[in-house]
Parts: sequence; structure tokens; C-alpha cells
Amino acid sequence: MARRIFEIDTLAAHDFDHGRVNFRGRENGKVINCSISDEALQDMSGSIAFEPDQLLAIFGANAFDIGEIAEAKLNANALEADGSIRIRAADVC
Repeated sequence: MARRIFEIDTLAAHDFDHGRVNFRGRENGKVINCSISDEALQDMSGSIAFEPDQLLAIFGANAFDIGEIAEAKLNANALEADGSIRIRAADVC
């Protein structure tokens, strides 16, 4: 069986309307749309950040851990109906 390789693209964009940061992951080259909620980012940093630049900075500082969480959700087949990965606050506790 081939080894699954998952990596995230650290280029991300804040989606103010949905309260999340969107980014892309790749599994063996296949693109997977991913997101992490603002609340999850705040929990990871221990701060209350609301500005997009603050949330993107938290994303960048925690990219490795976010990638680990996304990969765990992928391995557990915990995907959204559209095949994307959504990380919520409950996933980071």
C-alpha cells in the first residue's frame, strides 16, 4: 500500500463572512479544500483575535499543528459532504 502524504499550503485567505481561514491541502498531489474556524484559531493561540491579519498570523504560526489536525481528519474520513476538511474549535482542544 502506498504511503499517504498530506501537506498544507501556507497561503491562506480569511473568509470574514463565514468566520474562517481557507487554505488548501494536498494528499499525494490531489488538492483538498480546507478551512479552520476563527474560534479554533483563537483557541490555539489563547487570544481573542478578530482582525484578518491577526488570524492569518495565528494560522502561519500554527501551520504544522493545523496540518496535523487536517491530516487526522482525512485519515479518519471526517470530511464534509463536498469532500473538504473543516477544522472547528472542538478539533483543537
